[in-house]
Amino acid sequence: MLGGVDKAIVASVMWPSNDPWCGNQGSLGACEAFTQLDIATSKPRSWSFQQQATFNQAAIDAYKWITANDSFPGTYPPDDTGSDSLTGCKWLVKQGLAKSCTILSGMSAVKVAVQSGPVIIGINWLSNMYTPDRCGQLNVNGSVDGGHAESTAGYDAATDTWYIQNHWDNDWGICLGTHCGYHVLSSAQLFGTLLDADFVKPELN
Repeated sequence: MLGGVDKAIVASVMWPSNDPWCGNQGSLGACEAFTQLDIATSKPRSWSFQQQATFNQAAIDAYKWITANDSFPGTYPPDDTGSDSLTGCKWLVKQGLAKSCTILSGMSAVKVAVQSGPVIIGINWLSNMYTPDRCGQLNVNGSVDGGHAESTAGYDAATDTWYIQNHWDNDWGICLGTHCGYHVLSSAQLFGTLLDADFVKPELN
């Protein structure tokens, strides 16, 4: 048993993107919105965009809704306040891309949840994590620069490693097949106190 969860149901899994780009949030603090678009355009969901510019605009439109419906003061535009994963997930529900949003607690729950689709993660982003190496590994050290949202594009059970989809353009991170913008984190990194991660699962309809 793995923390009360049968190991047989925790397997390697990947949720490839329907599009050949990952989106680029630039300096806008819209990582929650871009994460929801990442999930919307990844298997098993079916959204797709003809161009990255269209993807980016859809994410910005989502960001407007998310900031208008979260508990933080300010709405974009003009207030670039960021948001939270649970409100971001509620945007997926509004679009008919999820039936509900489940807050996950603990490594075992996330490993089970990713078996049926990507999971939203919110982590502390550290000052040395901006430049992944050629294998997609991050230097998980430094001071906390702020919070960042991403999605779990896959899990490798053999190495206990997570493939994480970022949205800082295709030339950041590594490529998996024809899709780029990924980095990797070990379970020790992702679930360690250093990153202080939280997790939300968009439940499929």
